[in-house]
Amino acid sequence: MFWTQLKLMFRNLFRNKLYSAINILGLAIAITLVLLLSSYVSNERSIDSFHANKDQIYRVYGDNINTFAPPFGQFILDNITGAECYTRTFVQEGTINYKNIKYKSGKCLLVDSVFFRMFSFPLERGNPDEVLVSYQNAVLSASFAHKLFGTSNPLGESFELDGHQFTVTGIFQDFKDNTHFIKPNIILSFSALPRLWGNGDEGTKYFMNDYSNSSFGLYVMANKNSNIMKRGPELLEKAKDVYWIFQNGRNTELSFMPLEDVYFKQGALDYIGTRQGNEKFLTILMFIAGIIVVVAAINYINLNITQSVRRAKEVGIKKIIGSLRLSIIQQFLLESTFISLLATIIAVFLTIVVLPEFNKLTDNSFSIADIFNGGFLLRSIIVVFIIGIVAGIFPSLILSRFKAIDIVKGTPSRLKNNFGQRVMVVFQYTVSIVLIAVVGFILKQNDFMRNYDLGFDKDNTFYIRMTKETNDQRDAFENELMKIPGVKAVSFCQDFPGGPINNSSFVSNGKNQSFDEFRVDTAFFSALGITLEHNISTSDNVFGDNKYACILNQTAVNELELKPPYDEFKRYDAVEKISQVIPDMNFRSLYKKTRPTVFHITDRSAAPFVLIRGTGGSLPTIVKKAKAIFKEMSPSDPIEFKFLDDALNTAYNKEERSAKIVGYFAIFAILISSLGIFALASYTAQNRKKEIGVRKVNGAKISQVMLMLNRGFVKWVAIAFLIAIPIVWFAMNKWLENFAYKTSLSWWIFALAGLLALVIALVTVSWQSWRAANKNPVEALRYE
Repeated sequence: MFWTQLKLMFRNLFRNKLYSAINILGLAIAITLVLLLSSYVSNERSIDSFHANKDQIYRVYGDNINTFAPPFGQFILDNITGAECYTRTFVQEGTINYKNIKYKSGKCLLVDSVFFRMFSFPLERGNPDEVLVSYQNAVLSASFAHKLFGTSNPLGESFELDGHQFTVTGIFQDFKDNTHFIKPNIILSFSALPRLWGNGDEGTKYFMNDYSNSSFGLYVMANKNSNIMKRGPELLEKAKDVYWIFQNGRNTELSFMPLEDVYFKQGALDYIGTRQGNEKFLTILMFIAGIIVVVAAINYINLNITQSVRRAKEVGIKKIIGSLRLSIIQQFLLESTFISLLATIIAVFLTIVVLPEFNKLTDNSFSIADIFNGGFLLRSIIVVFIIGIVAGIFPSLILSRFKAIDIVKGTPSRLKNNFGQRVMVVFQYTVSIVLIAVVGFILKQNDFMRNYDLGFDKDNTFYIRMTKETNDQRDAFENELMKIPGVKAVSFCQDFPGGPINNSSFVSNGKNQSFDEFRVDTAFFSALGITLEHNISTSDNVFGDNKYACILNQTAVNELELKPPYDEFKRYDAVEKISQVIPDMNFRSLYKKTRPTVFHITDRSAAPFVLIRGTGGSLPTIVKKAKAIFKEMSPSDPIEFKFLDDALNTAYNKEERSAKIVGYFAIFAILISSLGIFALASYTAQNRKKEIGVRKVNGAKISQVMLMLNRGFVKWVAIAFLIAIPIVWFAMNKWLENFAYKTSLSWWIFALAGLLALVIALVTVSWQSWRAANKNPVEALRYE
């Protein structure tokens, strides 16, 4: 029995080569997309799950703070029973000197000596308990060690980082994409940080016990049976006695977040070495994957129903000679499962081919081994089973339910007028319209953010990171840069838009304030194309040995509840003079409203960045000459250079990547839908061939016949459009809630989505309509 069914299956596949190819191709594309998406989502969901101590590690955070001062980790150990150890985290970059050759260090992650004991990052060389015991120890990634030392054993080798000597004590495997930590080139002891910042031994002791700088990530590992998550309120009360960040109501909560929740629930902070995932986006991707499976199954069902007219007599004859309904159902299920399995095999090869592009699209580094694992096999079996069963069961049930005599007499009218097919086509059109509209609104919001008036000119300005040599020759460096034709301004600063921005927390008139703080020189505003009302002087404020001017933005004035003429404000018990108030500017991404900002115009010595503003037409020449001047003054240092608009737009790369991912998968979903619609158009033309023949005999033109056949599909597109509008409206409104500054839900995107769906439908259907309209009516009527 089985072999007979198998022979019939192959006979049917080869008899209908076009439909078989469409079926297999559509399913293969769908399965490829689903397997790639599910692998990506599975990886995101498993972030940090590989750590042996994952159930014991917690990230410390408060309601208004998620970074802390250096001594707070030890404070937790001393005051909370069950806390075993802690590590602080911070990231910075610098210049490496090895054998008088200088390299960019890339990300240097500074942690405590227990880091490799807490987290299960594999070491290729070195003892986890010993590699970071000294502030001069360095652990390198395998790839960076190969870059510096080639194939030789690097253990014991020494190099300089920003003038400080370090010795290689270990090599770790490059971090993969399954952790919320960034991928560092070097891991150093946290005790090296104050020394890298220029502190001596005494300064280091003060730094490690000082609560003034709360800029460091903090992770705690607890005993297995501890209830540390419930100890937050107790810790908060104790911390109020020693830590200003919990005094005067600045933070009213202190909590411990399980490690596996950190990736989705804690914000990404580059300076402590973390990145963040988007759980909502994963839900969207899984929804798209589910939709693709459904669309692929619908295509298969429609294609099988299309063929059911031809196979109706085959089923009728089987019933006459005694075949049971179960046997007929088994035949169809065997065919659908085989096609699904064949499509999966093709999908495996497609996955291998498109994997490099998929990695670029998702900013990941999946290997073939990462994709084709045990989870891949399980997902493949599930997909084959779902599509095979779902896609095969409907046509078999439809055909097997009819009486044999009815089928032999002619195709049953209920088979010709299948309402379920129309519903499925409306669903496919709805999916197409929703996906097109969603992509349109994501692109519109992204364009809105990139072109929003930030309050300053981000174009024609670039920055260069300073080195020791350029700092030592600062005045000469500035003079040479200003000599370049087209250069309008040169500014030395510690903070700039799109770069690092410091926070200034203080109490003013009994109210806690948290301001963005920019430490810049007098040329900073000229470099951003901002005109000040009057000249400013660094002697406007004098506190001890510090001299600086103070400029506030309008939001800061509002937060401080100042009244004109805005001359001064209270910072703790001191009075700070205001040199000027300027309009609000967006120096951060548009996800959040403008923050209160204070600009301190200070002595520009040791500023880490130089901003250079030029004219658009001569900007390439300015960049080229600025780089040449840098290399002349600092010949052995690698140059770190970036345009200001690129630095600002980095915040929107995630949304742009999301739009691309949704866009590409929308295209493929529409392509798969079009295959199903093509099948239904063929089915419709086949069912109405006698009607077409009669109309042509009576003088109907080809255009009239095509209009008749296309009219029904236009109606289904219109119904799908009406269903899609509220879905898109609701989804996009929810999505736009993530942005403080957002675009409008323009009607023309809805209209464009509907129009594109209509065009796709007409292009798909018209080919079949044209073929049907051009057939000789004698062929349809010869047996009548």
